[in-house]
Amino acid sequence: MWNKDLLTPFQLPNLNCKEFDLLMEKISYENIKHYTKDDFVSKFEERIQQYQYVSIKGLENFKHKDLIIGCQHFIDNLLLEHNIKNLQIFEHDYNYYKRLKADIQYTTLDSLEKGKPLLIAMPFPGHLNVHNQFKDILQKCDDMEIDVHIDASWLPASFNIDYDISNKCVKSIAMSLSKAFYMGWNRIGLRWTKQYKENDSIAIMNRFNMIPAVLYKIGCLYLENYELDYIVKMYKKNYNELCKNLKLRPSNIIHAAFSIDRSKLYGVKQLLENSINPS
Repeated sequence: MWNKDLLTPFQLPNLNCKEFDLLMEKISYENIKHYTKDDFVSKFEERIQQYQYVSIKGLENFKHKDLIIGCQHFIDNLLLEHNIKNLQIFEHDYNYYKRLKADIQYTTLDSLEKGKPLLIAMPFPGHLNVHNQFKDILQKCDDMEIDVHIDASWLPASFNIDYDISNKCVKSIAMSLSKAFYMGWNRIGLRWTKQYKENDSIAIMNRFNMIPAVLYKIGCLYLENYELDYIVKMYKKNYNELCKNLKLRPSNIIHAAFSIDRSKLYGVKQLLENSINPS
């Protein structure tokens, strides 16, 4: 059942299930036309509150909410505002930054600079968990008045983690439905910020209704039908069995695992999907 040849080294594709595919087949204008932007915000936040495997402390401090076309939109907006040269990024974060700037100079806890915003993923790709220095990073950013922006794209696929974003330095956080519901084909999410910037590109797109309505309407349909941690609940038992049988080190991300020595990351999509829906 657990064929190690189906592991994908250093590639971590998202998990799908037949329920998501069946709902996709039922999408029609008639059954999504009534949903609004406000519906999307309220349904998304309601599902976050219902999450059984993850808790988030401090989200209530972020009063401004904007729709985003996936977390990539959130990231590119920060790159547009600051340029990658003027953002601090830790090594082993999203590979996109290395692709944009091959000679990127990563920051460390010791080299954090005042006045230069930090962009960090939570969970952190290289650790498949919260960054192991996360509390220290936020404390230093508080002390040095460094603005922190959190890419939480993997959060819906995580489990057994308590997130605390109540530090004053955290200025924005974004999450989307792509990894929760295998919705890379319909990228939609939310950005929470503490302060509203009128000339911010995401704020402008929201103010002038430039986010395609079909994205958030379909997002509402999925949020209404499935909990945000549906995919974690479905696969968690088999994930633990897979790791045990293939001698992998479990992570806190449902679609990925480590080698025992932590030197390699493996995607487990094909194995887990086959365990529920054998071909």
